[in-house]
Amino acid sequence: MGRLFAVMPFDNRVVLLELTGAQVREVLEFALRSGGPSIHVSGITVRYDPRRHAGERIREVRFVDGRKLVDDRRYRMAVNDFMVTGGDGFSMLADKPRLESGAVLLDALELYARRLPQPIEPPAVGRFQVDQ
Repeated sequence: MGRLFAVMPFDNRVVLLELTGAQVREVLEFALRSGGPSIHVSGITVRYDPRRHAGERIREVRFVDGRKLVDDRRYRMAVNDFMVTGGDGFSMLADKPRLESGAVLLDALELYARRLPQPIEPPAVGRFQVDQ
């Protein structure tokens, strides 16, 4: 727990949102506003071009099973409560209906980490990939 707390020292809670693919894309575009990712993601791979204008950087979003993100489809996304209240500038999430899970993010991370092969290795390929 001490090592997990060192990388996740906040007392955030997990919040579930239901967003359209277009709204997910908006969140991801905002995360790339400085040219590179400012967040971590799981369950998806984001291909982007940092040379393009802000708001136009994402080239493709795919789920781990290969499906593409569809703008008019609805998806569930888990986010920490800091971001959902507009933290770090993610104001596009502040007005979205949410389901408070009651789960503490650090506890959820611990449960996830215990299920992984030990020692835990980072993914072989980054989840944000620069599109050349």
